[in-house]
Amino acid sequence: MFNRIYIEITNICNLNCSFCKEDKRKKASLTLEQFKHILSKIKGHTDHIYLHVKGEPLIHPDIDNIINIAKEYGFNVNITTNGRLIKDNINILNKVRQVNISLHSYDNLDEIKELFNIIESIKTKISLRVWNDNKDIIKLLEDYYKVT
Repeated sequence: MFNRIYIEITNICNLNCSFCKEDKRKKASLTLEQFKHILSKIKGHTDHIYLHVKGEPLIHPDIDNIINIAKEYGFNVNITTNGRLIKDNINILNKVRQVNISLHSYDNLDEIKELFNIIESIKTKISLRVWNDNKDIIKLLEDYYKVT
């Protein structure tokens, strides 16, 4: 049994971050039928799926249906996102087990502060991801969460 399986539902992203290696593949998203086929193949091999690899899962036009289908198959759904589309997808994100937000995609600390206000309305687990060398974001997190 695997702890988790990652599924790339789209390789399309709304950003072009310097740390993300360029992908030469044709931009595409899984159809609902393709997604169901993958779920049928991995059923029994894990309880947790992570919607993340190269693309931004919240861009997928059927993200709500994808989450509903995954739950129908009995999977715990986790999403990793750059956070830029969270505001318009709070209801969808409240259906998943965990939302991982990559803060290193932000250049502006004020945008991260705004994000903190938005994620307060998400009722599921939140994981904020940041690379160790980004001291400004780490300091912002320490101040916001009053870490001493």
